[in-house]
Amino acid sequence: MAAPALSCCLSLLILLLLLAIPQTSTAVNGLSISSPGRNRSGGGTLEGHGCPTASPTRRIFTAYASNITCFYNSRANVSCIWSHDEGLRATTCCLHSRQPQREVLFPTKQWNHTCELQPVRPGSWACNLVLGHSPEAQKLTIVDIMKLTVMCSEGGKWRRMMTQDIKPFDYIRLVPPHSLQVVHIETHRCNITWTVSQVSHYIQNDVEFEARLRYADHSWEDARLLTLRQNQQWISLENLAPSMEYELQVRAKPRLGSHEVWSHWSQPLAFRTVPAGPGLPAADLNPEHLL
Repeated sequence: MAAPALSCCLSLLILLLLLAIPQTSTAVNGLSISSPGRNRSGGGTLEGHGCPTASPTRRIFTAYASNITCFYNSRANVSCIWSHDEGLRATTCCLHSRQPQREVLFPTKQWNHTCELQPVRPGSWACNLVLGHSPEAQKLTIVDIMKLTVMCSEGGKWRRMMTQDIKPFDYIRLVPPHSLQVVHIETHRCNITWTVSQVSHYIQNDVEFEARLRYADHSWEDARLLTLRQNQQWISLENLAPSMEYELQVRAKPRLGSHEVWSHWSQPLAFRTVPAGPGLPAADLNPEHLL
């Protein structure tokens, strides 16, 4: 009879010990994350509002299909668009970047950056990662790799939606050219210059431009394109019509990287050619002869 009594006591003791063990939790980069099995939503809580200062070190939440597209201006700005399905009901979403290789080599410097994603259209949010105080600061090299993490707050919990590594110099989109101005104009000719800013010294010798010219009352779809396959920040237009109003736009891109992309078009520059003198013939108005 002693054996059954001893077995009963041992079972009761084990049950009491299990009830006395608290639920375990771990703190990861300031986020309190419940242990697996105890929190089915798998979220990390964060007090207050705004973006967290760092991303969790492990994937927390993967319920939504999403992707991110980023472009680097070659200096101190990375612009990103994050696309996701329609099931997201987050109050705040943030994009966080890290440079693990730099963190190892220079642990005392700041390599983490965060921006709050803003809705731009249904299913897409965007923001700019500003890497330096000066827009001309050279914050990345051609070999740097950034680890991007999208985090969203739902129901008071921060959840990691996706993580992706990018090599910024493979995805360059330059700032549009600016400060277009007419430096010389005649009846049939016009010389125009422009400026391009925030171009890295790594690629400044590999920049090319494209210009398009139209009559002021025509569509840009009718404009003829002229490519300048060198870093030439001026153009000489010929065979223009006298006393005619035109508009010119310019864009730029580097001949570098796996995904070459043109910048956005510059603001249009409007100008009018000099009227023809008495007895002088007018220029051919065929758009094919504008450039």
